[in-house]
Amino acid sequence: MTNKRWASGLLLVLGWSAATLGCGGGDGGTTVDGGVTVDGQMVTPDAAAADSGPGGACNTITNTDALTQWTVIAQVAPTAMGAIIANGTYKLTAQNFYGSPGAQTLPPMAWTVVVNGTTWQQLARTAQVSGASTTTAAVSGTNVSLTPSCPTAAGTTPFSYGFTASASEIKLYRPGGTVGAAMEQVLTKQP
Repeated sequence: MTNKRWASGLLLVLGWSAATLGCGGGDGGTTVDGGVTVDGQMVTPDAAAADSGPGGACNTITNTDALTQWTVIAQVAPTAMGAIIANGTYKLTAQNFYGSPGAQTLPPMAWTVVVNGTTWQQLARTAQVSGASTTTAAVSGTNVSLTPSCPTAAGTTPFSYGFTASASEIKLYRPGGTVGAAMEQVLTKQP
């Protein structure tokens, strides 16, 4: 079983709304080996999912990085500390699952984020799907909410993360789908 909360965050990054794919509840969408089902129709990956895949209409980001695997860590996740998120290009360099993932699947992914003030342009991909989005970031204490502005099909419901930022990285946190579990994705600033 794929963690629906994690999937909804990834799908936001990929430019699909969680509601469209049924990740906010119900069985409207599921991840399968050949792609993703949307409203009962299979959306299969194209060649862009396997290669650098340009960002398309939402941005021009490319990403040829290897997919980053998850590491399961049997301890409590660090506390989100907030701080100032610096402008720059960030790449996903670690994915940590604190606690027990249970039976859920933790798919590897590659993720590039270009931060320019409150505008975050993103390209993410897994082995099955690839997509781009542009979001508006709003920071409140130790939380950052990302509201999609492109593609418009993604809707405008923000997705929130706890975060810790430094001059060289952003760590994003969200619940892990099992009691007491948390997911951490580490984005490292590129030179």
